[in-house]
Amino acid sequence: GSGGGVTPRPRLRLSGRHHEELRRLLLPGDGVEAVALALCGRHSTDGHEYLLVHEVVPVPEHEYRDRAPARVSWGTDWLMPIMTKAEARQQAVLKVHSRPNGFEAFSQLDDESDRRLFPSVYGWTQDVPVHASAIMLPDGGLLARGVLDDGAFIPMDRIMVVGDSISVADAVDGESDPAPWATRHAQALGAGTASLLRRLR
Repeated sequence: GSGGGVTPRPRLRLSGRHHEELRRLLLPGDGVEAVALALCGRHSTDGHEYLLVHEVVPVPEHEYRDRAPARVSWGTDWLMPIMTKAEARQQAVLKVHSRPNGFEAFSQLDDESDRRLFPSVYGWTQDVPVHASAIMLPDGGLLARGVLDDGAFIPMDRIMVVGDSISVADAVDGESDPAPWATRHAQALGAGTASLLRRLR
């Protein structure tokens, strides 16, 4: 768990294929929120815990209890095989929900939802230092945060989508806004290449 030691700063990486899969599942055009989980491989280095999406699992349609433009609730009976797989592979769990109304921050309802879900996730995957929660906006952009085993949230300072182009969302340093996100896009052969490469390893 996170108790006592230094908490690694989470960063998220996903392929263009997984990003498009999430977009298709979570933003089908019906105007209401939807949810998917993703199982993530993990790599720790330089004080960061990198979560790499390996598999996307949508909430089954029959498990939704309520869906609206700014809220969603769902049952958990379908989670056991997913948690069993995460435990066996020591994978992190990423919860992603859509935000069709475009509100670019985690809400109090999001906080409550994450604090209900993730204690069970930690119960299944006891040696994983951090799991994560994300919001997908109408344009496919992502906001994300780590969720610790004590229910605390830790800002995610970088999200990277790698496909035919590379898209990086970095938290902005030195801003006081509670959701200090700025998105910079760089094509592999474009004006942003030099700036992009400075931020990659």
